[in-house]
Amino acid sequence: MTQIIHRVIEPGFRYQINRPSVTADGLVSRAWAITAARCTIAIEAKLPDSGIEIYFNLGPNGRSLLDSSNRPVTGHRKAWVIGPHSDVLRFAKELVDCDIVAIRLAPGTAPSLLGVPAAEIRDEVVDLDLFWGAFVGQLMDSLYEARDISTRLRLIERTLIQRMMRRGAVDRTAGAVCGALCELHGQSVERIATQYGLTHRRVISLAREYVGFSPASFRRVHRLRAVVSHIHSRDDYRWARIAAEAGYSDQPHLIHDFRDLSGFTPAEYAANRSSVGEGFVPHLRVARTAPDHA
Repeated sequence: MTQIIHRVIEPGFRYQINRPSVTADGLVSRAWAITAARCTIAIEAKLPDSGIEIYFNLGPNGRSLLDSSNRPVTGHRKAWVIGPHSDVLRFAKELVDCDIVAIRLAPGTAPSLLGVPAAEIRDEVVDLDLFWGAFVGQLMDSLYEARDISTRLRLIERTLIQRMMRRGAVDRTAGAVCGALCELHGQSVERIATQYGLTHRRVISLAREYVGFSPASFRRVHRLRAVVSHIHSRDDYRWARIAAEAGYSDQPHLIHDFRDLSGFTPAEYAANRSSVGEGFVPHLRVARTAPDHA
């Protein structure tokens, strides 16, 4: 059974975050669902991310990726994968009848669960059926019929477990390297290579295959995401303490690196962040002008 760790229920709106079940631990790091009769944000910016996420949009509308001028660069998508990315991404959102369930894959699982190295989807937003084929439509039908959030999340977990069983678990050495890279006060590439009997080049190769970045790039974006998580889990922001916990040398290092990657200082992100989802910032808001039919 998945454990609910955060829930917001209001008239016409529901947002829930779950931890993975014991059986899916190691495959999923987080899962969440959003249903809303009305939305006030037309475009949302997604900050750089070291992880890989899969989204299922069960509402009547899809979402599209936009360029820096807010022009669509993809059609509306119903089920998609967001790869690891070091730039800000912008998405056009539905304004009515939002119904989304999503998961965040555990680091290092992309080759087994999607069938491609993580580097192949870096900085990409890709339709899920390119990886899972016609099965995506069957899964979407099951998710829609389930309605209940926890049941939907269990269906997705079951799918991931089955795919992992067919393809085999993550290589133990690759898993160890991914774990070392995810440590916020991690070891150097040279030390990791020595510890696991690898060459410097092999560590870099494994990083690109399993997390999509070089070790240095991964750690930089991974630190930013640690700060984002700190912001969402706390009411008071002691930036020097957050900097130390997230692996920065000091507070100025945190502020400079966060702004360089995202365009925001940590305080600006904290003040402007979306109330739903980590790492999202409203880019363009609209009035509630949608017809009242829900």
